[in-house]
Amino acid sequence: MDNHCHPRRRVGILPSMNALKSVFSFCTLACLGGALAAMSGCKDQRRHKPSEVVEHLTVEAPVPADASPDLVAMAMLDALKQFQTIRESGLGQQEHQKAYDKALATIKSLAAQDLIYERVCKQGSYSVPKDVPKPAALRLIAESWTSMLAHYVDGLMFDTLKVDQGSQDTRAIARVEVENPHERKRLTEIEALPEIANAKGKDGKPPSHTSREYLDLLRSKTIPEGFNVPIRRRVTMTMIRVNGAWRVFDLVLGPVPSSITTAPPTNPNASPTNS
Repeated sequence: MDNHCHPRRRVGILPSMNALKSVFSFCTLACLGGALAAMSGCKDQRRHKPSEVVEHLTVEAPVPADASPDLVAMAMLDALKQFQTIRESGLGQQEHQKAYDKALATIKSLAAQDLIYERVCKQGSYSVPKDVPKPAALRLIAESWTSMLAHYVDGLMFDTLKVDQGSQDTRAIARVEVENPHERKRLTEIEALPEIANAKGKDGKPPSHTSREYLDLLRSKTIPEGFNVPIRRRVTMTMIRVNGAWRVFDLVLGPVPSSITTAPPTNPNASPTNS
């Protein structure tokens, strides 16, 4: 595939395309501008080189080519967590830059690279150059996905992972729930406070933990500390078969359908890929 987007005419309404368009998140593209802007102020001089000459490491995917969607999803989450840890440490040292390149290459090895690049080119964004090279576009996507998960990477709840393939064998949806560990700790402590634990509703009975009344009571304590409830979120990954191997095409972060405030399962952060 050509590694540069072809110049195109911007239009107000895009023509209808194949089913992949419906699953590529607007949120992902919206984050590209933020990632690009953040990079422009970074002191990592490698990032300021012209995109055509930036070196990009290639590595084998950390899972077999015939790995099931759930294993690929867990591997991607592990790679994004490692990538965020490296970003937090900074890229001022050479070993950190090498670790950044390797983690980025791992993410790319688990991604549907050509399909993602095609989508970036066709969808367009005023914050992304029309002729953005493929390696630069994939790096922006990896940075975007990692930024979405940054607040939750230490609270990936792998035991909640569920995969839905439907009747097709070419597309799957993987979902996993996440929480910020500090928020979980504080929420558990807040729920144990007498004024919360012994609270009564208008009917004189303890309110349901998913009721608006109970959540508002919790918010009176959590919002002053800088977080809201429910604290649990859901990561949804759209996966596509690429040359017979499952690869991640899109990743979004959103709410869990039902409000959950009770304590999480035992050892929720244990990764099945490490067991």
